[in-house]
Amino acid sequence: MAKVLASIKMRIFLFLRHLGQTTSACLVVMTKGNLHTLTLDHWKTALYTGAIAGFLALLFAFERWLHLQQNRWFFAIVAFFGTFIGDFLAHPSHFGGPWGEPLTTAAGAAVLSLMLSSTAVGNYLVRVAEPPKS
Repeated sequence: MAKVLASIKMRIFLFLRHLGQTTSACLVVMTKGNLHTLTLDHWKTALYTGAIAGFLALLFAFERWLHLQQNRWFFAIVAFFGTFIGDFLAHPSHFGGPWGEPLTTAAGAAVLSLMLSSTAVGNYLVRVAEPPKS
């Protein structure tokens, strides 16, 4: 029972971390850094993008891939691709053709992921999300 609860906790953590970093990156890119212009529509779109990225991250939360979630580079790559797909599906790009905004947002999420993983908080989050021991 403890292993199942630890597994659920770890997957919830992965989803929430991807949701948070993708939503943050999306809000900054959509407002071009001017967070005073945030609207409810921006939040809705950013949370939708973040949820897609979080669900895609869960695809890499199964036994074969689970140990890779502890690697900061793999986590950033998952953040990049999850955010790119989420942003591309969430709304049309406002600059740089159809790929400009999703690529910029995805790069932002990956950089946020790498920055966070380099901090004491990031180290704590990695320990929280450790896969359950067999």
